[in-house]
Amino acid sequence: MRAGADPAELRRIVERRAGSPGIRRARLVLGMADARAESVGESRLRWVLAASGSPCPDLQVPVRTADGWRWVDLGWREERVAVEFDGRVKYGTDGRAAADALFQEKRRQHAIEDEGWTVLRVTWPDLDRPAEVVQRVRRALRSARRRRG
Repeated sequence: MRAGADPAELRRIVERRAGSPGIRRARLVLGMADARAESVGESRLRWVLAASGSPCPDLQVPVRTADGWRWVDLGWREERVAVEFDGRVKYGTDGRAAADALFQEKRRQHAIEDEGWTVLRVTWPDLDRPAEVVQRVRRALRSARRRRG
């Protein structure tokens, strides 16, 4: 979707194939497709959460901080819980550039946390252990709800 696919056209294609193998899954995937997802990792993370019956997060959630507006990959606004998907591409391959990117990401996370948000980080290897990711998210949401009272 992010690359510009037309959702209506995709729905028409899927419906023309009704009864074919894999169409039920194609409908599920299409129903979850969202152009706001910025990476395959974010999409897989949302799929893991949806498959577990966890509350559905919003995507690219804006957070006003003392350093300006920041956006988190996935989030629950009311609970102020964010999940960031971290792939290696974000941090570059050059040592100096990677160190600078890591430093900037650390400052960004601190600014978000200073606004009362809990930030969880998920990586590709984490997605190989979906139950653990789901437990971390659910624990953070429960904790946030208790804090709100």
